[in-house]
Amino acid sequence: MDYSLIEKFLSNKEKVREDRWQENKMMHERRLALEERKIANEEDKTLWEKEQKIMFCDLKKLDPSQKTYVIAMRAQIAAQKMAAFSSAFAGSSGGHEASGGGEI
Repeated sequence: MDYSLIEKFLSNKEKVREDRWQENKMMHERRLALEERKIANEEDKTLWEKEQKIMFCDLKKLDPSQKTYVIAMRAQIAAQKMAAFSSAFAGSSGGHEASGGGEI
């Protein structure tokens, strides 16, 4: 009996098994990443909807404590948006410093 042929067959079989396992693992990781992005998008959408309700609610219909809360939340939302905007453009000077910056 040719044992080298059997060993080669078993080795190839093991390699195929390993390749399938790696493929399944990669597909699973891609599925997880996609699911994480989907959840993050849903969370972003929910937050955006909540912010829209706060930013555009009619203050005339609220009692004084509710009005105070909504105004404070609007200020907080605006501050968060400004901070995010500032950090997004922190690396770019818009050419201001390159043109001499400073006062005129």
